[in-house]
Amino acid sequence: MSPGDDRFVHVKLSSLVNNSPQTNEVFRTKVSFSTKTPTFGAFYRNKKIIFGPSRGNNSFAIYNSHENYLEKKLPCMELQNIDEFNSGKYLEILFVLDQNGIFTVIIYGSKHIHVLNCNTDFKYYPQETLLYIGYSDRIEDALPFIYDCPLEIAQIIKAVNPPKEEDRGQNQGNTTVSTEAPPEETKKRQINTTISTAVPEVSKATEAIKT
Repeated sequence: MSPGDDRFVHVKLSSLVNNSPQTNEVFRTKVSFSTKTPTFGAFYRNKKIIFGPSRGNNSFAIYNSHENYLEKKLPCMELQNIDEFNSGKYLEILFVLDQNGIFTVIIYGSKHIHVLNCNTDFKYYPQETLLYIGYSDRIEDALPFIYDCPLEIAQIIKAVNPPKEEDRGQNQGNTTVSTEAPPEETKKRQINTTISTAVPEVSKATEAIKT
């Protein structure tokens, strides 16, 4: 895989509407995946940092080079037994990169919050940083995802993940589930399940990026 691979949507960091970096951060952005193999990377010139599947079932890692990611070797940090991507529902992940290259990934599972962190020793600059988001390890298994989400997107997730009857009125992880129906405008925003339009229209910045 490479930044030119069809399995990735390429996004200029400067085009994000809901990027909310704090002091000395390059980006703080949230993506919701429904695939079993979520992938997210940032690169600046020849410097790359990538989160994605690692060896073994339900294992994920941060890699500080594209070669290591491709060969699934020398992870900067790895977590195992994260089985919540197999639920078929959208799962939120928060990605944070600071200017000194410290990359943090926070996975908001329904039962647990998982955190990965890696110091890449790279220096990134917002104006020239490009993001690439993968929606599947295999193009034939591609599923839609939602990127450039507001940092509070419980209403959107509730709209695309209808709660089961027994879950109503309860909290599931960081997603608030209530008996209130989502706003009509949110209901109308449907997830497009075709590969060619993998990014649904949930905000201005979720329009498909031409690559």
